Amino acid sequence: MTVFRMLTPRLRFTLAVFLINYAVFLVFRGVFAAIFYHTGGTHALGDVLHGLYLGAKFDMRLALWIILPILLISWVPGINVVRSRVARYIWLGYLVLGNLTYTLFYMVDFGHYAYLGERLNSSVVRLLAAPDIAFTVAWESYPVVWTSLGMIAFAAAIGWLQWRFAFPLLDWKGWIHPRWRRYAMGTGCFFLVIFGMYGQFSWYPLRWSQAFFVADPYVDALGLNPMLYFLETYENQSLGYNEKAVRAHYPEVAAYLGVDHPDAATLNFTREFHPKGITGGKRYNVVLIHMESLATRFCGVYGNGAKPTPYFDDIANHGLLFTNMYVPSPGTARSVFAALTGLPDVMGAGSTATRNPELVYQHVLLNDLKGYKRFYFLGGSANWGNIRGLLSHNIEGIDIHEEGSYTESRADGWGISDYDLFTEANKSFAKQGDQPFAAMIQTAGNHRPYTIPEHHGDFKLEHRDEDTLRRFGFESLDEFNSLRFMDYSLGHFMELARKEPYFKHTIFMIYGDHGIPGTGQHLTPGEIKLNLTSYHNAFAIYSPSLFPEGKVITKMANEMDMLPTIMGMLGEPYTYTAMGRDLFDPRFDKDRYTFTALMDSPPIIGLMDEQYLMRMDKARGAHLYDYRSSDPNVPDLKDKDPERLARMQELAEGLWQTSRYLLSHNRAGQATNAAAQPAAASGN
Repeated sequence: MTVFRMLTPRLRFTLAVFLINYAVFLVFRGVFAAIFYHTGGTHALGDVLHGLYLGAKFDMRLALWIILPILLISWVPGINVVRSRVARYIWLGYLVLGNLTYTLFYMVDFGHYAYLGERLNSSVVRLLAAPDIAFTVAWESYPVVWTSLGMIAFAAAIGWLQWRFAFPLLDWKGWIHPRWRRYAMGTGCFFLVIFGMYGQFSWYPLRWSQAFFVADPYVDALGLNPMLYFLETYENQSLGYNEKAVRAHYPEVAAYLGVDHPDAATLNFTREFHPKGITGGKRYNVVLIHMESLATRFCGVYGNGAKPTPYFDDIANHGLLFTNMYVPSPGTARSVFAALTGLPDVMGAGSTATRNPELVYQHVLLNDLKGYKRFYFLGGSANWGNIRGLLSHNIEGIDIHEEGSYTESRADGWGISDYDLFTEANKSFAKQGDQPFAAMIQTAGNHRPYTIPEHHGDFKLEHRDEDTLRRFGFESLDEFNSLRFMDYSLGHFMELARKEPYFKHTIFMIYGDHGIPGTGQHLTPGEIKLNLTSYHNAFAIYSPSLFPEGKVITKMANEMDMLPTIMGMLGEPYTYTAMGRDLFDPRFDKDRYTFTALMDSPPIIGLMDEQYLMRMDKARGAHLYDYRSSDPNVPDLKDKDPERLARMQELAEGLWQTSRYLLSHNRAGQATNAAAQPAAASGN
């Protein structure tokens, strides 16, 4: 009690309210854990305890949100909780209303989890589209009256505890503080609350994706707070999908994807593959190297006369160089999602699929590599973009290396340098011996502030004048040297890898995650004006034991095709429900396009072959361009070639509608049947 007397009346009252609410949330968590413990089989004790620990931190965040208004405005005249008796009743009303609100959330959450096996999320809002049906079902399924009375009684009981134990602290005789000390204590407590909400000592705050650290739905649920999780999912709702439109386009899309047993009634997109492979039965390692902003316009091998990427160029010249590889959407988080899931990220502007808790369940083909060790390397935190949920929840046994995993210090806000990142990755790979592995190395240094670390091998900065930089598409000398350093780091990694036994039996896929708008004397007017530089990215496959000679491949390739292509090369059987296609499967060669989706308002959808781009949106309609032409005006050809326009528009619309649908129908081991997805988004 001495601690309470040391505080000002307002602070001791606030602390008591926090402790009461936090205790209630912990009790709710314990009850949830006990009731649902036997759902979904057995659970590792360590995972359960870690889930409870994360959940307790989210509970603390909610309890702190509740007291924040007290800290901020309870000193205002008229609602001053210390000086006014009336104000105390006002604040009691606020607390009781809060009690009732969170009690309602918890009760609905318990029922939601018991019925669907998922914590309460924004899908429940869609029930309000038909409130009469929702109310009738609830009335017939649950004791609505008694439950409502029970919730009111419970909220009132918590209100009584707050009135009995928190409000009297306002009248205690405690220490007398001068004004400056009161202000200092109030300010200090405010920052303690903010830190408590932040939730951890890290570059990124505690995020919902950390709860999805293991592929066990019960453990995931333990790490979530229902009220906060509902708000997260509500804020990041998916676009929904138009099931009628998906069915209308199903025959064309199913044929394009090569669906084994087309069925428009169940919207079946499942395909079974049993490729022969090219490795002669040897289990090759797989390393995906995700290069930040490595657009083709920056690379010497694609025509940039400044030749800033000699190491990538050398790799490409001795491997398979793809000249027409495009990502479906600009942005790093969207790119990671597309590469791993085989689906374009068609979340709306301002969000991404990795940030949407409802889309955390995805089938990732890396799981079909049985017996493989799986790695992910990032210089910063996997909380970035909430990417942790996608990785930990969907890739079995993945070993995530991130900030805190390395001995090297941070180079800047993006974490350790790419040079150090590659060094660390090579160390891990060299320790695997005969154990095959699949890994993603995600570079991040080629961002502002374009940091070149103090220790960087024998890398040397180069100077180019402004005219030369602009001619070859660079905005600044810092950008130019940052790209060069990322490329140098790649070369450093390959030099290390070639000295290790694993190198001989490894397939390296090096690709740009996205581009950025820009120019360059080697680009056509169409590529510049249509902003294809944001989508057109470097891509090379390098494995000297499999491809002893370099080869240029001009077929259209999409980032979503990478993992199916790897599975085909390895000869690994796999089941697939996403949008990618094996780049070496001849069945698809007669009909190859790349699909793009700029998530603007409204979304801009594109479909490209090796010469033409069809682009459409609801505001401006559909257009057709020859983006390879040297015509500086880049004319619209929709009236000159209406048949091509109609054909490409029809397929693009089908791929767009199907992509929206598959975002919530791409779970591992689950048929893509709309009827089997009670919590899936559905709408127009």
